[in-house]
Amino acid sequence: MSQIPPCSFRITCHGEAELPEDDPRIGTYRANRFIRVGVAAQLTEAMLLVECALERHFDRPPSAIPFSPHHVRITDPRDWLVVGGRVACERIEWLAPAISDDERARLCSEVHRLRDKAAFERGWDNYSTADSLESRADLLELHLVDRTWCASSTLAILTARYRASFREAGLPHEVSTTCPVTEVRGLSYVPI
Repeated sequence: MSQIPPCSFRITCHGEAELPEDDPRIGTYRANRFIRVGVAAQLTEAMLLVECALERHFDRPPSAIPFSPHHVRITDPRDWLVVGGRVACERIEWLAPAISDDERARLCSEVHRLRDKAAFERGWDNYSTADSLESRADLLELHLVDRTWCASSTLAILTARYRASFREAGLPHEVSTTCPVTEVRGLSYVPI
């Protein structure tokens, strides 16, 4: 088993997979699954890796189990959330981290309320409603970036949006993935 470098970012994509039933005559069913996209040394590199993986459909062969991505999580070696994004129409929308205590408390409260409601619905066998509520809670949780990473993730999101606006305008948008990230009192920034 390969050892993950201590200062690397882990990337996972969460979504639904279409799995075959035990009896092939019945067809298939959908279940929540995740794909390990990879590991990157820098946050901007990790975000580029996700965008490239989405464009290439995660390099999955056509015969692979169908997978519909919903959201992406980038975590540090301690498994703390660094940045999260919502996947829609084969594009990723990076979600801004909640910074203020009030905003974080409001989000935690809403996530808890949605999970309670999902548990109630699941108890009444309303599985699709429960899954929908769980998905909404999962997306809200992506705003709850660990406080250590709030500034770095905000800068990385701005860089990604800048890159995307150039791509949509048809302008050159190549950004070096080896671009040096400078540390200033624990905050990372990409020099322009």
